[in-house]
Amino acid sequence: MMRRDYSNRYPSGRPIHNRAAQENAIAPQYAHPDDRYAINELELPPNYRRTAQSLPVERGMVLEDVASGYVGEVMHVRRVAGQWQMELEDRNFHRRSFPLGPGFWLAGKAVNLLPPAQKPSSGAG
Repeated sequence: MMRRDYSNRYPSGRPIHNRAAQENAIAPQYAHPDDRYAINELELPPNYRRTAQSLPVERGMVLEDVASGYVGEVMHVRRVAGQWQMELEDRNFHRRSFPLGPGFWLAGKAVNLLPPAQKPSSGAG
């Protein structure tokens, strides 16, 4: 009776690992820009910093305050005592005010909120 060597095969005879395919494998190419695993953070230089995108705040945006974890929809944007503030309303209809600036996430990405763009005035004349 001949003994089979099962070190790299299942008892059915199927190989456990396809080593030839692993050795000839090509590294995957990430073509989608929203793939958050496309960049290996450990291969970046130590002084590399991601910069937050600057966006003008608009009514209806859903933002998350990073410091408190509060998530809400922008209901109002106005100047209060010379400082731009926005009012966020959460899913339970509770409202909180926050100053504009850095420290917010929009769809999981860091943003720096700017005051809303001025509407062009229609000069009657």
